[in-house]
Amino acid sequence: MSTKKMLCSSAKASVHTTVRGQAQLNLNANVPLSQAKKRVSINLTGGNAEGSVSKTSTS
Repeated sequence: MSTKKMLCSSAKASVHTTVRGQAQLNLNANVPLSQAKKRVSINLTGGNAEGSVSKTSTS
């Protein structure tokens, strides 16, 4: 019987700007020792934004 390990990586962030402000939010979630990864990019002009990514892999 083989044993599998579950690996998880996640990232979460938020950004707030003034009315005329600009922001860029880049998040990456990479599972160590595997090819598993996720990515999100958000460009924002004035306002609020939240982003999150997560990736789970079994080995």
